[in-house]
Amino acid sequence: MIKRILIFTALLLLLVTTNAEAATNITGCGTISIPGSYILNVSIDGATANSCINITANNVILDGGNKRISGMSKSNSVGVFVSKASGLQNIKVANLSVSNWTYGIQFLKTQNSFIENNTVSNNSFGFYLQNSKNITLNDNRAEPADSNSAWDFYSFQAENFSVNNLWLKPNNTIITFRGENISLKEAYSPAPDPGKLRNISYFVVAENNSVNSWLNLTIHYKQSDVPPLNENTLRMWRWNGSWKPAETPNNVDTADNIVYGNTTSFGEKGFYILAPMGLDNTPPIINSVILDNYTPNTGDPINISVNATDNAAVIGVEANGISLIAQGGDFWNGTITAAAGTNSVNVSASDAAGNVVWDNNTFYTATTSAPVLTTITVSPSSPSIVNGTTQAFTASGYDQYGGSMPVTVTWASSNTSVGTIDSTGLLTTLEVGTTTISATDGLVVGNTVATVTLPLPVLTTIVVSPANTTILAGNSQTFTASGFDQYGAPIAASVLWNSSDPSVGTINATGVFTAVAAGTTNINATDGIVVGTTSVKVRDSDLSGFTGGATVSRGGLLTTTVTVTNYASTPQNYTIEVSGVTASGDPLVGTGTLVNLGAGQSLNIPVLVAIPSAAATGSYTLNAYLWKHDEFPTPGKLIITSTSLTVTVT
Repeated sequence: MIKRILIFTALLLLLVTTNAEAATNITGCGTISIPGSYILNVSIDGATANSCINITANNVILDGGNKRISGMSKSNSVGVFVSKASGLQNIKVANLSVSNWTYGIQFLKTQNSFIENNTVSNNSFGFYLQNSKNITLNDNRAEPADSNSAWDFYSFQAENFSVNNLWLKPNNTIITFRGENISLKEAYSPAPDPGKLRNISYFVVAENNSVNSWLNLTIHYKQSDVPPLNENTLRMWRWNGSWKPAETPNNVDTADNIVYGNTTSFGEKGFYILAPMGLDNTPPIINSVILDNYTPNTGDPINISVNATDNAAVIGVEANGISLIAQGGDFWNGTITAAAGTNSVNVSASDAAGNVVWDNNTFYTATTSAPVLTTITVSPSSPSIVNGTTQAFTASGYDQYGGSMPVTVTWASSNTSVGTIDSTGLLTTLEVGTTTISATDGLVVGNTVATVTLPLPVLTTIVVSPANTTILAGNSQTFTASGFDQYGAPIAASVLWNSSDPSVGTINATGVFTAVAAGTTNINATDGIVVGTTSVKVRDSDLSGFTGGATVSRGGLLTTTVTVTNYASTPQNYTIEVSGVTASGDPLVGTGTLVNLGAGQSLNIPVLVAIPSAAATGSYTLNAYLWKHDEFPTPGKLIITSTSLTVTVT
């Protein structure tokens, strides 16, 4: 809601005299509270009043005498304020220049009145109508429009107003309109023209001030505004995100040079940019087509230069279907290829509206010479070849017209350490690198670059982990397989697992080995070609709890104890030996002890070690060793070695 401005009615500096025609002269700001005719005979500049001239009486004519009323751009200030709580009528404000106010000329609760031949500038609102009806505005100006920072014209709860010949500067847009609750001013940044439609440089912004707002707008134009448009196609268009025709009636009056259209669908709060637009049916003009050679040989390039102009802008030029390049100004350049015989150059120029003009009036005559070899191509082009393999190359010849020609070529490799090529074009690769392969026939040479690469990585080795392990019967062990290529780099490997002796142990698809019985088996991982192997020894007995005295004298007897467990399903005979060495390698060898254990039996066995009288003194590291009795003391048949025991011989 626009704030109503409270204007005091005390007479402020209103100096009046009566002339012979009974018009009262005004020389300063103040209030007109008596009906009659008034004329401003001096300009009022820099007025500090909140409102300069207040009209509070009916039947008043205020003639500005083409003088100025300028304020100080104070908030809520008014240049000419026509208002009375009980309402006013029959008011005319004319011939004034009003600037630097919030409201230039404001009519509030006024009817049957006129605003004529006034200029408003640098106001927030130029002409402001509120709670008024039957107000007519004739031949007024708003200049410049953007100085009226809010609106050139504003109406709210204003009925049956009419605006005739409102000039909007600086583009001299002249508009006539009827409406209800409308704000309006000149537009400066319109959207681009749609399709083949073109504007005539007049744009108006209109906004509704209620849901029932409507606007019937007429925009005047000059005959010089029309070219190159078809005048009969001029219509009012409106933009709010996209251009659409204004509502009917929407037409042009070519006799009076006006375009008019209606807008009723503002909605709750909306705006439109309105503009007359018409169809641009005028194509570009091709002013000249110049060739750099009018008698070329067939197949030669011909440089072409085209000068083309348009009422708006040329956006593209083609010659024989080849797009030319804009050179600046009106010139477009490019290259075409000469065809045999006499030919016209088919030139076209187009504008943004889609209009196209053609020119076929430029000719050239191309003569055809005998074909000669001009080009050799080598195939394959830029190949990548695995080292250690061969590659066959071929050579194809072409004449100056692009036709095939037979060739007899000499082959060469620029880098014979990378590869050599024989007379048939077969390249033999020797090492990784690049070499240029050339095929020569006379003075014509064709080239390509061959790149010799390492062979693609392939799986060559599978390593199974852990390697050569020993597992107690009944236990399990997870194995993994790692793949490596021929260069020693890791590579993915999908393997199948197997055990060479399933009676010793089995292995599943995920590499989990289950020990079954004592023995040795090989674990294999294979992808079907490459095999990785490791050995697994399964034992059915265990040695643990190796203890003994910490000190023993030479010639004495050391007692040690070790626990032996038989996991086999049958009784077993074992031999236990305890021996050791000093840090310097002096040996201490004990005797073997025979033990018989039943299936699943575990015994804590004492083992005596006699210390020779001549034994070296010092610290010995002892271990207990377990064999099957009938395999003792074969080293390769040792079942298990205990943890170490440290003993000092004194």
